[in-house]
Amino acid sequence: MKEIVIKWLKDNSIYYDELIFANGDKTDFIITNKIDVMIEDNPRNIQEISKLIPVICYNARYNTEIIGNNILRCYS
Repeated sequence: MKEIVIKWLKDNSIYYDELIFANGDKTDFIITNKIDVMIEDNPRNIQEISKLIPVICYNARYNTEIIGNNILRCYS
């Protein structure tokens, strides 16, 4: 998955300072590393992260019901 994401970001000219893959609860990691924005597809993570910072929700069938403040939906 990591290689696919890196290629997709490059192919779409999306620049970033650092790319980090983490499983589970990411809120401590966000605070510790002073993350400004996240790209996420996991519904639980989207809801928790959006309480702290803006989240770009990568649209998927399993997260279409997730809406709220700080959540920006991405379709492509």
